[in-house]
Amino acid sequence: MKPGFYGPRSRANATLLIGAATSLGYPTSVVKTARNGYTAPQDVIDAALGISAIEEGVTYPAPPEPAPEGQAEGSTTVEKPRGNASREAWADYVGSLGIPVGGDLSRDDIKNLVNEEE
Repeated sequence: MKPGFYGPRSRANATLLIGAATSLGYPTSVVKTARNGYTAPQDVIDAALGISAIEEGVTYPAPPEPAPEGQAEGSTTVEKPRGNASREAWADYVGSLGIPVGGDLSRDDIKNLVNEEE
């Protein structure tokens, strides 16, 4: 069982890897959190990416990117977070609007940027 890395860490990626592990008959414990992502057997990661049955010499389309948290599948903009959401959720939302966010801004400062734009 050759280990591999998959990232970044998110609910969507964890769900994807755990689903791939169970479909291959592995226990869910083979998917482990790591810095900035997850480790799992390489065949689990390949199955999660949809590349477990690749034939040499055949061209395949790239797998679809998982939607970021807070964004509906197929949506191009991040859904506006609720008032008490984390700073990261607000920063993702503001970034999807094309507003640059500095690392030193607080959650309230970022929320104010949104209110100024609306």
